[in-house]
Amino acid sequence: MRARILAVLAFLSVLVPAAAFADGTCKVVLIRASHGTGGIEARLQKIRPLAQPPLSLFREMRLLDEKEMSLSGGNASTVRLSNGWSLRLREAGRSPEGTSYAAEVHRPGSTDRIRFTAAPGAPFFTVIQRGQEAFILGFTCQ
Repeated sequence: MRARILAVLAFLSVLVPAAAFADGTCKVVLIRASHGTGGIEARLQKIRPLAQPPLSLFREMRLLDEKEMSLSGGNASTVRLSNGWSLRLREAGRSPEGTSYAAEVHRPGSTDRIRFTAAPGAPFFTVIQRGQEAFILGFTCQ
């Protein structure tokens, strides 16, 4: 009897991790940023985190791309961004602070790995420097 209970528990432990991942979507934005004097595109001025340090140090921002990514059951989703980069995103787990995500940005000659945790609907932004250019990658996931 005990062996049967252990077998059932072992079987359920395989199923639980898959059930821990929910289906969801992430809106991803790619912004070119610089310290130039070209100003910030009007639709980006409405995004509060971009107006706060350290992102507010950039005086010029242009939206390059917006993508909607579907995430399902912990599986990765991949999109090609307008600047030629490839973005791979997956849900990596859940905690009281929110959902954790793992992203990989594949660009010529390198791969950037990004991990972040965010509550549903809360935006997360990161900066990727490429020579004199800076790109802001933003995620808002539900």
